[in-house]
Amino acid sequence: MAKKRRHRDTDTEADSATDPLGKLLQQYQVSLAGLLLVAGVLILIGLGIIIYGLTRETHVLVFLAVGAGVMLLAVVLLGMNVFNLGRRLELRKRGVRYVEFGTTTELFWDEIADVEVNRTDDTYLGVASVRKRSSDAASPTGLLTKTEWDVTIHGHDGRTIRLRSTFLRTVPDPKKLISQLRLRAGLP
Repeated sequence: MAKKRRHRDTDTEADSATDPLGKLLQQYQVSLAGLLLVAGVLILIGLGIIIYGLTRETHVLVFLAVGAGVMLLAVVLLGMNVFNLGRRLELRKRGVRYVEFGTTTELFWDEIADVEVNRTDDTYLGVASVRKRSSDAASPTGLLTKTEWDVTIHGHDGRTIRLRSTFLRTVPDPKKLISQLRLRAGLP
């Protein structure tokens, strides 16, 4: 009886065979197509609201303001994420790779000396807000708290990979990423 072979992507297989860092485990990056799709949908929604407002006799200014606001939101979304288009973080079997505007930094897991975490928690309590800075990556974030992350991966030879807050906003779970980096590098 013949065994069934699983179909594998030949590009990924060839890439992991020749890549010194090994097989790709996880990748974080902003997709240009996804960004343009979301911004385009928001612009279309904004235009639809404006056109609807222009066809009505009453409350025209409300619809024009809401439509313009949605279109402005699309432009802001594009502006915030355009800086992340050239950045990519890859977690691989034997190390980590960070590509930033054509510059590539690679570190094997055993070359990582430290994963430095700078965390800023802004808690809004209505009339007052509390800002707390720490290096604690494990504590939970409260319901009224917005957390900004800044992570620096230090190599034994002085090389660093800095993941700024603008990039880490695109990561679904920064705590999990930090935990994976520390675990794979053998750090506490």
